[in-house]
Amino acid sequence: MFFSSYVKARVALVGATGVVGRTALKLMMEHADLWEVSLFASKQCTLDLEGRLLNVHPLDQADFSCFDVCMFATEENVSKRWIESALHAGARVVDSSSWRRLDPSVPLVVPGVNQQILQKEHSLCAHSNCIVSPLACVLAPLNVLYGLKCIHIATYQSVSGAGKYGVEACLMETKKKLSGTPLETSYFPKNIGFNVIPQIGQLDHMGHSSEEEKIQKELHRILQVDCPIFSTAVRVPVLQGHASAVWVEFQRPWSKEEVQEAWCKAPHIEVAREYQTPLELQGRDVVSVGRVRQLTPFHLAVWVCSDNLLRGAASDMVDIAKIMVQQKN
Repeated sequence: MFFSSYVKARVALVGATGVVGRTALKLMMEHADLWEVSLFASKQCTLDLEGRLLNVHPLDQADFSCFDVCMFATEENVSKRWIESALHAGARVVDSSSWRRLDPSVPLVVPGVNQQILQKEHSLCAHSNCIVSPLACVLAPLNVLYGLKCIHIATYQSVSGAGKYGVEACLMETKKKLSGTPLETSYFPKNIGFNVIPQIGQLDHMGHSSEEEKIQKELHRILQVDCPIFSTAVRVPVLQGHASAVWVEFQRPWSKEEVQEAWCKAPHIEVAREYQTPLELQGRDVVSVGRVRQLTPFHLAVWVCSDNLLRGAASDMVDIAKIMVQQKN
C-alpha cells in the first residue's frame, strides 16, 4: 500500500506494469487524497515509477474483498479470468478490455459524454476502445446539433495501442532497418518499422478487422445512433498518440462557427488553430480537433488527435473510478 493516510477508498490496480497501468498510476498519484492503491500484475516485482519504487503483488494472491474498486488495465483474457472473482468479492470494477463492452447490462462509459449512465448499483463498468473515446467526444456535440446521418473514419493508431510488446517491436524493427539487418517475423501482421499496416486485429470473411468492428459497434452504443459508420483502422510506426480523419454527413445543414462553439464548451476538446499531431499531444489529456472543412452544407471533415494512453485509456479509467468513489460516499 502507499499514499497518505487520508484515504477514502481502497483501490486495486491490476495490470500496473503495462503502459496503460503505469499511466493510470501516475494520474492516481495526483489525487492521493481519494484512495489507497495496491498494485497487481502477473507476477511479483518492484515498479520504478519516476524514481519511486513500488511493490507489485502477484494477481493470483489478490484478495478482492479488501477493495472498494478494482481497475483492470488488462487484456480481455485476463479480465475474463479475474473480474468475476472481484465482483463476487463485493468490489466494483472498471474494465479497460473489450470483454463486456457490448453487454447491454454493463454501462459503456466515455467520461464527458455519457457518464450519467453509470449508477451506484452498477458493479461493473466498461470504458471504450482508445480510438473510440476521442471520437465519441468529438461526435456527441455534433449529433445534438444536427443529427448524424453517416460517418466515415480512417484511423492512424500508434504501436502503444498494442501494449509494450508493440512498442518494443516497432523500436527493434526500426533499428534493424536502419542498420540493414534482415527483419524477422513481426509482432504485428506485417513489419511495422518504416511501414503502415491497414489491419488492427483479425480480419473476418468480409475483410473487416476486429478493430473496425469495435469502432462501429461501440460508437453506435455510446452515441445511441443507428446511422452507418464505416472505418479503416491503420497501424502506424508512431510510439504514442492516435489520430483519425473523419467525414460526417448530417441530417441538417451545419455552420463552422456553431460547431466550433459547441466543441469549445465540450469536455476534453481543444480546438486547434490549424491542427495538432500525436507528437505534440503526448502527455496532454485533451482531444484535439483541427482542419475543420465544410465540404457541403451537410458534410464536415475534421482531423482528430489524442494521446491514446490518456483519453480513451488511463484517463477514462481514473475518471470512472472517481465516479465510483464519489458514489460510495
